[in-house]
Amino acid sequence: MTDNKEVIRGKAMKFDTFLAMNDITYFSREELDDPMHSVVYRAHMGVNNRMQPVQIFLDDSAYSMIKVLIAYQAVTQNNKPLVLDFINGLNEQLKSFKYYVDGQQNLCLDIAVVNDAEHFDPDMFYQMVSLVMMHLKEQDAKIMEAVNYLSETQKQMLQVLKDTPAEDVDKMMEHCAVSEADVQQMIVVNGFAPEEAKFRALLTRMIVVDDANAAAEAEKEN
Repeated sequence: MTDNKEVIRGKAMKFDTFLAMNDITYFSREELDDPMHSVVYRAHMGVNNRMQPVQIFLDDSAYSMIKVLIAYQAVTQNNKPLVLDFINGLNEQLKSFKYYVDGQQNLCLDIAVVNDAEHFDPDMFYQMVSLVMMHLKEQDAKIMEAVNYLSETQKQMLQVLKDTPAEDVDKMMEHCAVSEADVQQMIVVNGFAPEEAKFRALLTRMIVVDDANAAAEAEKEN
């Protein structure tokens, strides 16, 4: 029995042709070594003042996936109720969209599209990507309002960080394992100015540590 070459990476072949014919060059492309012959396309797409990392997964199954990173390490115990309440409302309205918070506390969006290789229409699929980005632009202000919510205590913490000498802030970032990559993600994905991004990345890590310590104490008491 021979492999059906038209089926293996058939969707990716059609999408490659579509991108080339339309001179769309901002996607990188990676073939994965897996049983479903997955191909991942990656790009950053603008949503207002932010650049959202977008991944497209095409494989030999009956599904194609669009995955968007909405906000990087932005969900804490403090803002989680607001975020979950908002995205649950969106999930109820949008049947093919799934907003969720992953294990790294990133706010993400997945869209599953049913289409096998034979019926895959790259033009219609790309239109779906465009519709997703339009949706995000419409919801961006409300999403970021929930994500960027700070309690009064956290606002005070942020101001204290801003008033702290730069060399001490750098030591705190090193102690809390805040990397330059974390700061860059805050700039690109979450839309903060460079200086604000440094303080936000540090504050987020401090909140995460506080949340973990509080959870550990609560477990001891139980």
